[in-house]
Amino acid sequence: MPVGKFKCSQHSAGDEIARKIAEVAKEVYVTARTYTNPNRPEPRSIIHHLSWLKSLNPDGSASFVGGETLHADSIIYATGYKYTYPFLHQAGLLTTDNMHVTPLLKAIFLIPTAPTLAFVGLPWKSVRFPQFELQDCWSSQWLTLPSQVEMTEDTQRLYKLYQDKNVPVQYFFNQSDAMPINQWQYNDELAQLCGPDVPTSAKWRRELSSLILPKAVFARPDTFRDNLTADEKIAIERADQILRQTLSLHRPATASSVSAGNSPAGKPSQAAVVHMSKL
Repeated sequence: MPVGKFKCSQHSAGDEIARKIAEVAKEVYVTARTYTNPNRPEPRSIIHHLSWLKSLNPDGSASFVGGETLHADSIIYATGYKYTYPFLHQAGLLTTDNMHVTPLLKAIFLIPTAPTLAFVGLPWKSVRFPQFELQDCWSSQWLTLPSQVEMTEDTQRLYKLYQDKNVPVQYFFNQSDAMPINQWQYNDELAQLCGPDVPTSAKWRRELSSLILPKAVFARPDTFRDNLTADEKIAIERADQILRQTLSLHRPATASSVSAGNSPAGKPSQAAVVHMSKL
């Protein structure tokens, strides 16, 4: 078993690999171009975050842009994945250069074939399943699509927005809050395109996301369990209450008289609501 490992990573999957390696390795070093805080908290003391890799040297050492140098037994490049659609690329319908699928309208419809081909799930760093539902909803309303000229102009406006913000094209589908268009703005636009019956992003969902990500996913990546303050717990309880009230509005009339707090049959559904809202 090697006494040390060095891992080169770009995204969260690399961090997960590092934590798995830490179960058997003596030391694990993680580096990524996107790290803005190499000294961020890490629950495993043998995992170290370093600045971006500068070079691999003839003597077997690795040098980093922050001036660090270390020797490693093994190196793992966790470089993510590439989009590939050879049957569409060969037909000249799309390109996937620089980790970006284009030309797409709203990251969904392939413009040259619209409305006959739609992609669901390309954006990342977002709350996935509610977004999938919105993408499905709009893609099912394909009769309302604009002309190909208008779709191309809309996409070009987005490209210019990202270029003006100096955002590389490979981050076009990144919907974190640091991007020119985050997940909530994107979701709300899709909701409006779907029609008046589809609500925009609920305030409780945004609040819950802003609480859980830093408190659980980032601060405690080994367990994803949060450690909230009293005020934050109140905010989550308020979100739970709003969700329960929202769901109660959509219950069938035959079930409206059943109280989750008084009926044995209602207790499991109440527990399920609380669990769902904290994911």
